[in-house]
Amino acid sequence: MSDDVADIKADKEASSTTKERNCSTWNRFVGKMIPSSGKYLMSRGVHQYPKKKKKKKKKKKKKKKKKKKKKKKKKKKKANIRRQKQKRGSLRRVSQILAMLWSVAKSLMMMMRKMTL
Repeated sequence: MSDDVADIKADKEASSTTKERNCSTWNRFVGKMIPSSGKYLMSRGVHQYPKKKKKKKKKKKKKKKKKKKKKKKKKKKKANIRRQKQKRGSLRRVSQILAMLWSVAKSLMMMMRKMTL
């Protein structure tokens, strides 16, 4: 039994020394990258950190000339609006003329009634 106890004590001492040794080596490498793995040794364990992405240079795109086509489209729109306005104006004129004719016709009708009576 005494031999077993002695063995256990010896094992404990040996393990403590190995732990201490491991801690000292561990502390030496904490925060440093483990080569080939891309991982970092931290106090709690091994951590994977994302590699910094390189910013890609944006290529300047050549601007195509489409301004002329846009101007033509705008002109067409303007022309359409002008036509619409003209139509509206002509309708107004026609309606005014009709109103005038209608008032003249009414007055003539009244005159005719008076003449007959």
